[in-house]
Amino acid sequence: MMSYKKSLIFFSLFLAAYFGEIAVNIACGPEIDPYDNQTTYFLPNIETGSYSAFQYIPYKFLYTENEPQSEAAINLDEWRDYLGKRVKKEDIQFLMYQADSLTIATLNQAIGVEHLADSVAQNTFAQTLLKKKYSNAKAYFLFTKKAEYLTFIPYNYWDPSPVNYSEILSLAEEAEEKIGTVQGDRFLKLRYAYQAARLYLYAKEYEKSMSIYEHYIAPTHSKSAVMGWAMSNYAGAKRWNGQLAEAAFLYAKVFSSNPERRVLAYKNFNYIDVPIDEVESLTTTNADRISLAAILGFSTSDMTMEYLQTCFDLDKRNEAIGMLLTREINKIEGQLITPYSLSWPNYNLYIQQEDKDRVTQHAEEVKNFALKLSGKQKGLGVLSASYISWLQGNNDEAKVLLKRIDINKLASPQSDQYQVNKMLTQLTDWQKDATVHQEGLVETLAWLSEKSKTEATGKDNPRDYYSAYFADAPYSLIGKNILSNILVPQYLAKGDTAMASLSALKADVFSNHGIVQDTLEKNFSYGTELFWKKYLSPKSILEIRDYLESPEKQQGVTKYILDGITKTDQNALTELLGTAYLRIHDYANAVKSLKQLPKTYVYQSFNDYYADQEVYAKPFITMNNDYPKDRGSQPYYKLDFAKQMLQLQEKANAEKDLDKLANIFFMMANGVYQTSTFGNSWMMVSYEWSSTDAHSKPELGWEYDYLQARQAKVWYEKARSLSKNQEFRARCTFMLAKCEQKEFVYPQEGRWAYYEIFSQSPFYQYSVHNKYFAELQKGYAQTEFYQSAMRACSYLRDFIN
Repeated sequence: MMSYKKSLIFFSLFLAAYFGEIAVNIACGPEIDPYDNQTTYFLPNIETGSYSAFQYIPYKFLYTENEPQSEAAINLDEWRDYLGKRVKKEDIQFLMYQADSLTIATLNQAIGVEHLADSVAQNTFAQTLLKKKYSNAKAYFLFTKKAEYLTFIPYNYWDPSPVNYSEILSLAEEAEEKIGTVQGDRFLKLRYAYQAARLYLYAKEYEKSMSIYEHYIAPTHSKSAVMGWAMSNYAGAKRWNGQLAEAAFLYAKVFSSNPERRVLAYKNFNYIDVPIDEVESLTTTNADRISLAAILGFSTSDMTMEYLQTCFDLDKRNEAIGMLLTREINKIEGQLITPYSLSWPNYNLYIQQEDKDRVTQHAEEVKNFALKLSGKQKGLGVLSASYISWLQGNNDEAKVLLKRIDINKLASPQSDQYQVNKMLTQLTDWQKDATVHQEGLVETLAWLSEKSKTEATGKDNPRDYYSAYFADAPYSLIGKNILSNILVPQYLAKGDTAMASLSALKADVFSNHGIVQDTLEKNFSYGTELFWKKYLSPKSILEIRDYLESPEKQQGVTKYILDGITKTDQNALTELLGTAYLRIHDYANAVKSLKQLPKTYVYQSFNDYYADQEVYAKPFITMNNDYPKDRGSQPYYKLDFAKQMLQLQEKANAEKDLDKLANIFFMMANGVYQTSTFGNSWMMVSYEWSSTDAHSKPELGWEYDYLQARQAKVWYEKARSLSKNQEFRARCTFMLAKCEQKEFVYPQEGRWAYYEIFSQSPFYQYSVHNKYFAELQKGYAQTEFYQSAMRACSYLRDFIN
């Protein structure tokens, strides 16, 4: 059998959340949403109930750290039942969970109601505790506060506070003595026994802790939640006493019986390293076997029917069945849904053929199982089977199964999942024929957007928290996934890059819970922004603009995708179009586009990481070495560059003097060389720069200029051919050598290869065998420039030597 141990889960003897409360239930703080970016179209809360924390997340141990039910709320209810309905629950809550030590001290000192502090004079709980009838209750309450102050020690890794074990032990002994003083009060007797067992455990007196449980608590016939809390405490004592199998078994029982301790029991069960067959040997009833099967089912990430089937065979109505079923569906969809990103289309993990076969078989098993569910679970079963059919590619079967469901009998969120299933089948039909179900499809997509907007409540600009876009926002996540994984690839398959790009942008809107922000660029995720700024050509950008500006094209699904986006400030699109024209050296259209930007438009700025200062372009200079950079000292914008390049082009077309024409081509070559990744003005054509860009293989047409200075090489060659000046021709030849060197591409795994001797590296060998070095040495060795170049360039010197 399997042995379970999760290193990320811990059980600490000194954790106040476990040992420190009869009156305090410590809640976990916020963290990154575990559902963020999961490739799913299945609502995580489709099976409502007390197992919601155990939704399957492939990269997360728990869906949420929060217990399904509040231990504090349960405790308040039990105290109110004990004291009477005239005692207000909020008054009990204030004294138990909110009042400071000074307020508690005034309650301790008060003889009658008239002696209470003003803050609690009208508190019905305090008033009741001061009655003679409830003097024992008052004593117990004050005892728990003393225990709380003593045992709740905030943990500081750097300066851990010492634990006063002798004082805790003394308090445990006091609690044990009190058991005998309240014999006629079952409520207080059980609680004193629990306190004694808990404090003995805290004091590391494990045998005494277990003895209290076995003598006073186990024989008690009570429906109080304290019975489960005491069993959880008992399990802890067993564990620390070395009785691991028994401890794990008890945690499994608590897991099933006490939702308010379910997450805690789950963590501790999984932390204990013990063979499961030893735990299984302790089960004696079907309830025991269901408890163990459920906690094991929620603990495995493997695709399996074992635990789900066991729970079903033992109790077809067991509450755990629904969530165990959805976990298996999540595992299946994680294998059958292909995540897609415009910028990284192949980032999804490769599935081996044997894995595909296993997934196919498991999907069929889960679907058949789902169809066996009856009663209240029947709707969930048919809905699940329909979804699995769609995942399998059986769209017609998915639609047939949906027809078996009466949506009016489905409670939310199952009725919402019905809408999602319906939309998925519509999208599949639409992929086959763009005219099919457009009206119904748009209606459902619009519904999903509205559901997404409701998830924005209480969130302050969620886009500020990139990793938590989808915290508690499953509708937004599903909307993003549908647009990204289904619509975007569909448009690309049709060759419509513009609509694919707009669909990706609409997917990003779901990251803001369906709310379109006021400027186009504010709606981008990093991946979509990268695609738009790197991959879109002027043609695609013009098509995007046409979609945005032409009402006749805004029909059906297109209208839904463009909804809200057409109203955004689109200056960023205009700037992007101008940049795209710069990349293909269409300077006339670049000037035309960039002139449309308002004078107040703020271009993206860039900083020198090492100098911690903004850098400016200076594109028309000549440098023998690329480093250190000779940068500009004043802002220089893309429109400035486009205008100067256009002027040079126009002069070149009109110039008849060959020497002047040669200089014009040399200046143009300098301009595009400096806008390469090796120059000081790369920000004229690129939106980001990395040291790893150099000598990388170009993917796109414009990258041949950006990464390899191809156009600069053409124009340097043209300049050299037109001039008869040897010094000028020597300079052109040296720049040609630099461009030639840029065409070296590192092999896939060669960039980071370590060469003990640099001269043995492929790049060095490529550089010193540069054909233009030979031309420079042969034809221009007598020039002054040759001498200065030889002093500046170590590769040239090595070539000569």
